[in-house]
Amino acid sequence: MKLTEAQENDIRGYRWLFENDNNVITLFEVKKGFARGGQYHKKEVKHILLSGKSEYRKMNINTKIETREIVSGMKIITLPPFTSELIIGIEYSVFVGIYPKEEEILFFNEHRKEVEKRIKFNMK
Repeated sequence: MKLTEAQENDIRGYRWLFENDNNVITLFEVKKGFARGGQYHKKEVKHILLSGKSEYRKMNINTKIETREIVSGMKIITLPPFTSELIIGIEYSVFVGIYPKEEEILFFNEHRKEVEKRIKFNMK
């Protein structure tokens, strides 16, 4: 497994990236009041909340059915294929994400807008 440099170091926190031939594994922070997410994948994704507390929203991009859950440390969350996630930090949180390697990045605009709104709001 090879470590690449941190992908992000922005107002939401750090995100580190590890990868092998089949998977991408990230370790990422979500600071209180901020959000991450807005992507969906063609294959199943796993998120593991190591510490903290967050709101975790899942939206099936085909059916538009959304679920919301408050999650606390040491929680494993499965994200089905074609489901966007939106992770909102209720308190400072640290996650591990396990993603299949994919050729294209797919975004869900409704969740991406919320991520961008929270960045803008918390920068003031």
